[in-house]
Amino acid sequence: MYFRVLGPLSVTDGTNDVTPQTPKLQALLALLLFRRDTVVHVRELIDELWGERPPDSAASTLHTYVYKLRRTVLGRDDLLLTRPNGYELIIPSASLDLSRFDRLIDEGKTSLAAGDARSAVEALDAALTMWRGDMLAGVPMGRSLTAQLTRLKERRLDALESRVDARLRLGCPQQVIGELRSLLAENPLNESLTAKLMKALRQAGRTAEAVEVYSRLRGRLLDDFGLEPSRTLRSAYREMLRETKRPAATAPGTPGEPAALPLPPDPPDFVGRSTVADRIEQLLASRSRSTPATPIVWITGPPGSGKTMLSIRMAHRLRRSFLGGVHFLSLRGSEACPADPVEVFRHLLPALGLPRADMPQHLADCGNAYRTLMADQGCLVVIDDADCAARAREFIPGCTKSAVIVTSRRPMPALAGAHVVELGPFDPREGIRLLSLMVGRHRVENAPGDAARIVRLCEHLPLAIKGAAAALRSAPMSLAEYADHLARSRRRLSELSSRDVDVRIGYDAGYRRLGRPERDVLERMSSEHRTGFTAQQVSRLLGWSVAATEAVMIRLLEHRFVRVSGRDPSGELHYAFAPLTRAYVRERALEESGHAMR
Repeated sequence: MYFRVLGPLSVTDGTNDVTPQTPKLQALLALLLFRRDTVVHVRELIDELWGERPPDSAASTLHTYVYKLRRTVLGRDDLLLTRPNGYELIIPSASLDLSRFDRLIDEGKTSLAAGDARSAVEALDAALTMWRGDMLAGVPMGRSLTAQLTRLKERRLDALESRVDARLRLGCPQQVIGELRSLLAENPLNESLTAKLMKALRQAGRTAEAVEVYSRLRGRLLDDFGLEPSRTLRSAYREMLRETKRPAATAPGTPGEPAALPLPPDPPDFVGRSTVADRIEQLLASRSRSTPATPIVWITGPPGSGKTMLSIRMAHRLRRSFLGGVHFLSLRGSEACPADPVEVFRHLLPALGLPRADMPQHLADCGNAYRTLMADQGCLVVIDDADCAARAREFIPGCTKSAVIVTSRRPMPALAGAHVVELGPFDPREGIRLLSLMVGRHRVENAPGDAARIVRLCEHLPLAIKGAAAALRSAPMSLAEYADHLARSRRRLSELSSRDVDVRIGYDAGYRRLGRPERDVLERMSSEHRTGFTAQQVSRLLGWSVAATEAVMIRLLEHRFVRVSGRDPSGELHYAFAPLTRAYVRERALEESGHAMR
């Protein structure tokens, strides 16, 4: 007798077809065939045939089905034995197509592992030709048969992939491209099949199609799940690009398994900035082979204006346009201890494929390796919180396929070629939207005037508004009470800061970098009840020369502690404090005087 399950169920005895015709008998025989030479418990058989609600007569009906199998299909009693609590089907492995299928697959994979691709193809071909269409078509499936069907489909797919590998080793990419496309249509998120199709297309000289295959999968993963392809597939993609452009002297090191440095999650409380975001997208989309420089957008603005959040939002918005992925580098320029660029490279270069054993020790060598590895990649690099142009410049790839977003509070006139995006406060409507999102629309709609007053007291700065929202969520105050409290407070920055939102930190970072002359000007002028002042007025108050005072004012402008409010008829600049800046300076003065008294 010969039993076949790799397609519609079939049982033949010589030239006679003795396949059972009733669905329940087919399901019973199929499960016994899959579990041949083992005892299948009566409870599992009943569950397979009738599901979770079997009839009271299930056990006796099952016994009748077993009797029918013995008489009408097997023709003898010694093939299907009754055991304690179950039944066991005993047939030679040569009598079941599944046994030969498994054996041939094992032979093919063993030959492939031993380097004998031709024998592997022969064995795998023989196995796969045994598949006769939909397995067990028409047989009702319970839990056990469904599990067996899933296992066999995966086994067949594994065999197909092994045969593809063998044919690629034999240099026959054209034989597998069509098959791989069909398999991917059935398994569109299968990254192993995607990698093999990319390799086959590359071998066939169709690299552009291989890039398109990768791009299609990446786009689907991003759209459906917000995920990048796996480390292995990204590595295959980058290696393919390297091979396409690799000169006789190869890039340093053998690529490892790159993984994009993690991009922070897309901020869920991001609102507004639509005009700015559209402009950034347009600027970065202009990258082209006709321009020799890497497109750079430099986002700058005062503390709390949302520079980092905008850069993260743009990275998520644009990531589909950069097949090489997104790298987010925090240089911590506003912190007391900025990041060491060599340490940043030690994380970045392995992500680009450089083995850690080949890691350069010196900054210049790191930069050279970085630009070599980036030469054939289309990446978006976000350089967050840079403290100077020289530091940011270390991480500019220097190729047109990639693009860069830099954020910094201080102006960077030395960052040549950068498109400057000056990020100011929100407009009133954006500020109200952010407050509504964080404290609840009903609270804002019930007190629109008070909400607008809170946003004004926060100077329409996103981080300050978030600080106010955090306070409103934790304190039992109405919007009117909180607005009055904030307006009266002499420590407004402290009121807007909490464990989760620290408005002061941006000011602290700049203040640490100021010398004694700059601090003297801040303390003196913040105590004056002036709406604006000139360098000459400051020089007279402090007894300094005008030239020295002007140099100090320039440094205060760079660190965003003062702003230019206009010019008088003689052309002299007028400076002013933003209210929150004045509040910060006064708080610092109070703290420092308190320390001095102690």
